[in-house]
Amino acid sequence: MKASLTRNHFYIIVISLFYFNGHSQILFEKGYFLDYSGQRTECLIRNVDWMKNPVEFKYKLSETDQVKTGTLSSIKEFGINNQSKYITATVDLDRSSNDVDKLSVVREPKFVIEKLFLKVLVEGKANLYMYEAEKGRNYFYKTGISEIKPLIYKRYRTINNKIAQNNRYRQQLWNDLNYPDLSEKSLGNIDYIKKDLTGFFIKFNTHSGGYFVDFEKKAKKKDLFNLALRPGVNSSFVKFQALRSTSFNRDREIDLDNELSFRFGIEVEMLMPFNKNKWALVLEPSYEYYKSQLVLNEHQTAIVDYKFVGLGSGLRHYLFLGEESKIFINGSFILAFSLDSSINYRGSPFREIAKRASTFALGLGYAYKNKFSVELRHILNRDLLEYQLSAAQFGGQSIILGYTLF
Repeated sequence: MKASLTRNHFYIIVISLFYFNGHSQILFEKGYFLDYSGQRTECLIRNVDWMKNPVEFKYKLSETDQVKTGTLSSIKEFGINNQSKYITATVDLDRSSNDVDKLSVVREPKFVIEKLFLKVLVEGKANLYMYEAEKGRNYFYKTGISEIKPLIYKRYRTINNKIAQNNRYRQQLWNDLNYPDLSEKSLGNIDYIKKDLTGFFIKFNTHSGGYFVDFEKKAKKKDLFNLALRPGVNSSFVKFQALRSTSFNRDREIDLDNELSFRFGIEVEMLMPFNKNKWALVLEPSYEYYKSQLVLNEHQTAIVDYKFVGLGSGLRHYLFLGEESKIFINGSFILAFSLDSSINYRGSPFREIAKRASTFALGLGYAYKNKFSVELRHILNRDLLEYQLSAAQFGGQSIILGYTLF
């Protein structure tokens, strides 16, 4: 009953935090916007680190001001200081699917005219823009006083059912952005990806000798990989059910007490480069153990000796409380490899614990300055035996401390 109560309380806390996340205070950062008359307004913009190009954004004129919405119809340009810049443009957009199963059999793009917020990647004598939506990324460019044009790239299916590419963007770069050191060979190595195209536009603007801004470099870069030490304390239990044909009474269930033990883990965290790094993938190998015994009667004693290496992998979500502190929620799949472990009863057969077992875990934690953390984790029961006449489950809770090395 006590374990069930703890589990229910844990789930209630997790659900409450997700509710809090949806209704918590919105953090705004310094930025600006231009309206269609060219008037610039300094403001605070809600920076959600958009994974896809936004169709609108939220802003306030001051900390105490009401939240307003900037849209394509009212905003010509907006930006977050030292991080990002978006402009409003009406462009030819190819929305052809990039899904292998839905590729067009037509080589040429099928353009539609759309009004969009384009993300500025490089700005100078030649500008590079990006638009990202569900169907993939499209890149655009502008030179001098010309209109913004699409860099043309399209995958399509040939009459022989082969996948081919329309790489006309390379010819566009050769015709409109040629510079002295550019060769056909180097141009052929430029793929239709952000890194290659950004590098090309930086080189062109550098050779042109004018001032330019690399917004990708200007944006504050964050470490996307973290390595942390994760020691902790487990409070674990084992439930054993002795079925038929044993020296116990038929279908007897035996609960071994919750035991405290130490655990040690190392965690690798990979932050997702969008939505302000609120999402992360985590991988955590750990060493843990459980040891307990229960005297059943003067002839029989239940003894559990369980040592294992756990490999946890899962997803983490952060809820920001301020600049230096945040709450996080984990969901993990844990694969446990036992090390010379057994369940034994004096007066009954020896039972070796399964070499491999799996379960899921939920974690709730607090992180400070991206350096220190503490987590409360609930581990769902996992089966320990592979016998037809016996069953055993292992579960419990953990308190885990974290120290990020880098």
